[in-house]
Amino acid sequence: MITIEQMTNTNEVISKQRSVETVYRYQIGLSATSIRERSLIQEEIRDVLTDDKITLLDALNPGETLGYFYAVVTGETPITPDDVSDKSEYHRVYFDVEVRYTKTKI
Repeated sequence: MITIEQMTNTNEVISKQRSVETVYRYQIGLSATSIRERSLIQEEIRDVLTDDKITLLDALNPGETLGYFYAVVTGETPITPDDVSDKSEYHRVYFDVEVRYTKTKI
């Protein structure tokens, strides 16, 4: 199972008030049934997020592409269960991901 949670965004004014950079932050959680499955899916997710541009789809017009963006994985954190007897919570990892967007004011 994969979950995506949006974290706090940050805005920074750059270039003498003409550009604003927004950093969108996400936490992607992966819960697997075994350490092998977690390792394989973890590597696949990391590769998808870091190796190539990601297609930006138009939510209002399904199937239409608005462009592309790049993501940066800033951390991968394996999580151990709070209760060691809870076998369903053993194979979890969270990715911290950032997407930067710069808008230039005209």
